Amino acid sequence: MTDIVVVVDAQNGFCNTNGRTLQRYVKTGTERQKVKETVARIKMFLTAARATDTPVLYLCANAWSINTESHWHAQIHKELAPQEKEL
Repeated sequence: MTDIVVVVDAQNGFCNTNGRTLQRYVKTGTERQKVKETVARIKMFLTAARATDTPVLYLCANAWSINTESHWHAQIHKELAPQEKEL
């Protein structure tokens, strides 16, 4: 059996403290800090997976129904962005 890592909805809108969706639901500094810590843990997990050549697949809901290349909120968070040859 082959392992795979699936990253779901790692867009700026959900994972960046300036993200539109995140600001709607996360109100305190403590909650924002938890989001930053979560992003850091996911980044470490991705680094470990990539070190063992585990495939990484990205799934993103386009909640904004817009061109993801030109809209910051719909783009993948820079700390969690796919590397070359990842889907």
